[in-house]
Amino acid sequence: MKFNEIINEDQFLWEMANLTSRSHGIDNIVIWVGGNPDTHYMRIKVSNVPNKYSNNNFTITIPDLQVIGNINKQFISGKILEDIKYWIKLNMETLIDFEKGNIIDTGEFHEKIVKIQ
Repeated sequence: MKFNEIINEDQFLWEMANLTSRSHGIDNIVIWVGGNPDTHYMRIKVSNVPNKYSNNNFTITIPDLQVIGNINKQFISGKILEDIKYWIKLNMETLIDFEKGNIIDTGEFHEKIVKIQ
Protein backbone atom coordinates (compact mmCIF):
# COMPACT_ATOMS: atom_id res chain seq x y z
CA MET A 1 0.00 0.00 0.00
CA LYS A 2 1.29 3.45 -0.89
CA PHE A 3 1.41 6.34 1.55
CA ASN A 4 -0.98 8.46 -0.50
CA GLU A 5 -3.52 5.62 -0.35
CA ILE A 6 -3.47 5.80 3.46
CA ILE A 7 -3.46 9.59 3.92
CA ASN A 8 -5.97 11.93 2.26
CA GLU A 9 -4.79 15.16 0.66
CA ASP A 10 -6.39 17.22 3.43
CA GLN A 11 -4.59 15.33 6.19
CA PHE A 12 -1.18 16.39 7.50
CA LEU A 13 1.68 14.67 9.22
CA TRP A 14 2.48 16.61 12.35
CA GLU A 15 6.06 16.91 13.57
CA MET A 16 6.43 15.79 17.17
CA ALA A 17 9.15 15.54 19.75
CA ASN A 18 9.71 13.71 23.01
CA LEU A 19 11.71 15.87 25.39
CA THR A 20 13.69 14.49 28.33
CA SER A 21 15.51 16.14 31.22
CA ARG A 22 18.40 16.81 28.83
CA SER A 23 16.10 19.28 27.02
CA HIS A 24 13.94 20.65 29.84
CA GLY A 25 15.88 20.04 33.07
CA ILE A 26 13.25 18.10 35.05
CA ASP A 27 14.61 14.72 36.19
CA ASN A 28 12.90 11.54 34.96
CA ILE A 29 10.15 13.39 33.06
CA VAL A 30 9.30 12.84 29.39
CA ILE A 31 7.20 15.51 27.70
CA TRP A 32 5.56 15.03 24.31
CA VAL A 33 5.15 18.10 22.11
CA GLY A 34 3.56 18.00 18.71
CA GLY A 35 1.66 19.94 16.14
CA ASN A 36 -2.08 19.83 16.43
CA PRO A 37 -4.79 19.77 13.83
CA ASP A 38 -7.37 22.54 14.13
CA THR A 39 -9.75 20.09 15.81
CA HIS A 40 -7.48 19.86 18.89
CA TYR A 41 -6.50 22.44 21.45
CA MET A 42 -2.84 23.25 21.91
CA ARG A 43 -1.25 21.01 24.49
CA ILE A 44 1.68 19.00 25.70
CA LYS A 45 1.50 15.51 27.15
CA VAL A 46 3.47 14.33 30.17
CA SER A 47 4.26 10.68 30.72
CA ASN A 48 3.27 9.13 34.04
CA VAL A 49 6.13 6.65 33.61
CA PRO A 50 9.68 7.72 34.60
CA ASN A 51 12.13 8.21 31.70
CA LYS A 52 9.77 6.78 29.08
CA TYR A 53 6.96 8.18 26.98
CA SER A 54 3.87 6.09 27.51
CA ASN A 55 0.18 6.01 26.69
CA ASN A 56 -0.14 6.43 30.46
CA ASN A 57 0.06 10.22 30.40
CA PHE A 58 -1.80 13.40 31.15
CA THR A 59 -2.28 16.59 29.17
CA ILE A 60 -1.54 20.22 30.00
CA THR A 61 -3.30 22.72 27.75
CA ILE A 62 -1.52 25.73 26.34
CA PRO A 63 -1.66 28.61 27.14
CA ASP A 64 -3.97 28.20 30.16
CA LEU A 65 -2.06 25.27 31.78
CA GLN A 66 -5.17 23.24 32.57
CA VAL A 67 -4.39 19.65 33.55
CA ILE A 68 -6.53 17.01 31.85
CA GLY A 69 -6.30 13.37 32.86
CA ASN A 70 -4.89 11.49 35.79
CA ILE A 71 -1.50 12.31 37.25
CA ASN A 72 0.54 9.49 38.78
CA LYS A 73 1.04 11.24 42.13
CA GLN A 74 3.41 8.50 43.32
CA PHE A 75 5.80 9.70 40.62
CA ILE A 76 4.82 13.30 39.85
CA SER A 77 4.74 15.41 42.99
CA GLY A 78 3.21 18.87 43.27
CA LYS A 79 6.73 20.32 42.96
CA ILE A 80 7.41 18.43 39.74
CA LEU A 81 4.07 19.56 38.29
CA GLU A 82 4.92 23.17 39.15
CA ASP A 83 8.35 22.73 37.49
CA ILE A 84 6.64 21.43 34.33
CA LYS A 85 4.26 24.40 34.29
CA TYR A 86 7.17 26.81 34.87
CA TRP A 87 9.04 25.21 31.95
CA ILE A 88 5.96 25.63 29.75
CA LYS A 89 5.74 29.33 30.69
CA LEU A 90 9.43 29.84 29.88
CA ASN A 91 8.95 28.24 26.48
CA MET A 92 5.37 29.27 25.68
CA GLU A 93 6.17 31.17 22.48
CA THR A 94 8.35 28.36 21.11
CA LEU A 95 5.81 25.67 22.03
CA ILE A 96 2.99 27.59 20.34
CA ASP A 97 5.12 28.22 17.23
CA PHE A 98 5.98 24.51 17.02
CA GLU A 99 2.40 23.40 17.55
CA LYS A 100 1.06 25.86 14.95
CA GLY A 101 3.66 24.76 12.41
CA ASN A 102 5.57 28.06 12.43
CA ILE A 103 8.63 26.02 13.43
CA ILE A 104 8.75 22.97 11.18
CA ASP A 105 12.25 21.75 11.93
CA THR A 106 12.69 19.67 15.10
CA GLY A 107 16.33 20.76 15.35
CA GLU A 108 15.33 24.43 15.34
CA PHE A 109 12.68 23.66 17.97
CA HIS A 110 15.27 21.99 20.23
CA GLU A 111 17.67 24.93 19.78
CA LYS A 112 15.00 27.40 20.98
CA ILE A 113 13.91 25.43 24.06
CA VAL A 114 15.05 26.90 27.37
CA LYS A 115 16.00 24.42 30.08
CA ILE A 116 15.07 25.17 33.69
CA GLN A 117 17.82 25.15 36.28
